[in-house]
Amino acid sequence: MLRVKICGLTRYEDAKLATDLGAWGLGFIFVDSSPRACTVERAKQIIRRLPSDVQKVGVFLNEPAERVNRIVEEAGLTIAQLHGLETPDYCRRIEVPVLKAIQNFDLDDTDLLDQYGCMLLMDAPRVGDEWGGTGHESDWNAARTIAAKYPLFLAGNLGATNIKRAIASVNPLGVDLSSSVEESPGVKDHRRLHDLFEVLQNDS
Repeated sequence: MLRVKICGLTRYEDAKLATDLGAWGLGFIFVDSSPRACTVERAKQIIRRLPSDVQKVGVFLNEPAERVNRIVEEAGLTIAQLHGLETPDYCRRIEVPVLKAIQNFDLDDTDLLDQYGCMLLMDAPRVGDEWGGTGHESDWNAARTIAAKYPLFLAGNLGATNIKRAIASVNPLGVDLSSSVEESPGVKDHRRLHDLFEVLQNDS
């Protein structure tokens, strides 16, 4: 069954709606430079009110592993999404399951991908200092090849208008959406969320 992750959350009402609509996971960004950054305290307050069966995903970028593990524990996260240049050895130091973004690596290096041994994420390529949430599509052709061998989440400007084509093209384990379901950075558009899950349910 397709796993849907809604990322860039900063408000409880958005997280609750995404959960009620059927989201598998909710993403909280702990990257100070991101317009969707969430404080640890705010994430903690939101997470404590959410059902236990939804995944709480913390997004980190080239942080010391010790800080990631501390925030994981403090906020009550269940998955760490690593969006930078973290190595396989680094990932093994993280104390919860890892979702590793790979778009900035050599995607033909299957030896490297094998070493990660965790869920992978294909997002749009980095734009300047922006490592995600750029509003651009990812490389679906490369993603399809990787998804045939590894548990892959697809991200990159996915929304109600293209989600069916993306799933049919890539056949990913899951999809990850942020900017395409926003009213403004960090604030979700409830109509867009409803539209997205309506399309997904009609596709099942």
